[in-house]
Amino acid sequence: MKTSDLIHERSIALADCNNFFVSCERRVDNDLDSRPVVVLSSNDGCVISRSNEVKKMGVKMGDPYFKIRNMLAFNGVAIRSTNMSLYQEISAEIMSRIKLYTDAVEIYSIDESFFNMGISNVKDPLSYCRMIKKDIWDKCRIPVSIGIAPTKTLSKLATEYAKKNDETGGVFWMDRARYMDMGFMSQFECADIWGIGRKISTKLDKSGIKTAADFIKKDEMWVKKTFGIMSLYTSWELKGHQAYALDTGGRPPKSIMVSRSFGNPITTYEEMLDPLLCFTVSAAKQLRK
Repeated sequence: MKTSDLIHERSIALADCNNFFVSCERRVDNDLDSRPVVVLSSNDGCVISRSNEVKKMGVKMGDPYFKIRNMLAFNGVAIRSTNMSLYQEISAEIMSRIKLYTDAVEIYSIDESFFNMGISNVKDPLSYCRMIKKDIWDKCRIPVSIGIAPTKTLSKLATEYAKKNDETGGVFWMDRARYMDMGFMSQFECADIWGIGRKISTKLDKSGIKTAADFIKKDEMWVKKTFGIMSLYTSWELKGHQAYALDTGGRPPKSIMVSRSFGNPITTYEEMLDPLLCFTVSAAKQLRK
């Protein structure tokens, strides 16, 4: 078997919905197609989804709404409150479409899923994923980007590359020639690598390791000793060796979180008490399920 055939055989794709909550709002309100849009968290506390136009204004994820309210109004930005029931419904539609094209899907989040591309009837993964992308748009009216690679970590980077580079048409295959090219891999900052959090990326930066290429070049035993076994797995994955298989088992979460951001600063105990009690009840309800 040729190396290229082996890589194809074990390819993993990641489908990531573009600006998902905003895209859902645009699907149900066509007037939003020509306007910049933000979606706010529960109680309109902070920004949780932005259209591309809003990103260009410098608005960041998590920005408190009360701090940028006037700027958004000045720029004619449409404001929408989160509608999780709508987003979950559309997410289920998209995941169902993807399952028609593969034998294994891992639903990673409400707007992302990994899926197996190592299936015998797929001769051209790039064309195949372009077909999936088109089908999701035709049937669900949601734009997606798809990255294909031998590992989950590389497929994450491939998807980000597809999003940021228009010439890919929203689909990118990071084959061996790409991830073995340190010039190509040097464009990805460590902070953007799946599995490397802010704390580790800060430590890496202090050690002069700023990009994926820098990280790949480091001795594996040094990586394990300095940053732990999970960072070693990330190093393997960046080199094309699978450390993480598709998880299609739907295992229960290890933690439960119920959180909200407030529309204005909370300064007294009394203002905080009622919401805290409500969130505790909601968390307990999830736990009982």
